[in-house]
Amino acid sequence: MDEADRAARLEFLRTFLAERDMPCPLCGYNLRALQAGQCPECGSEVEVTVGLMEPRMGAFVAGVGGLAIGLGFNGLLMAWIGWMMLARPRSGPGLEIMLPLIVGFVMTAGALVGWLKSRRRIRQETFGARVVLVMLCYGLSFGFAAWFFAVAR
Repeated sequence: MDEADRAARLEFLRTFLAERDMPCPLCGYNLRALQAGQCPECGSEVEVTVGLMEPRMGAFVAGVGGLAIGLGFNGLLMAWIGWMMLARPRSGPGLEIMLPLIVGFVMTAGALVGWLKSRRRIRQETFGARVVLVMLCYGLSFGFAAWFFAVAR
């Protein structure tokens, strides 16, 4: 890109942001009346482009799926075992079998809330970091399932 093209793009950016409230795509800082081609808060270069409204949603959705699996597994088994304990108090499963389900449900629900609140931050991570985060979501869910099956045998 030559100097004249760069100057024209900067002038277009200044004109565009002169009277508009627009957040920095990285840090969210309001770029209204920006004079330079960089965000004053995080220093990222800024330009006017046409793009997707919600890019990089694959890892976010995959993580929600992984945590939802654990939440559903723990919640449904807690309900079923609780029903069995009420229906057959003497011959039903013991209370010790509920511990991994209760802990798993609470931990997975907390992780899911944190995941949902961190949507923007997750999208900003590198590809490798997003893959690791998604693997942790599935690992958490399957880890509690493994704990339950170890106690239940």
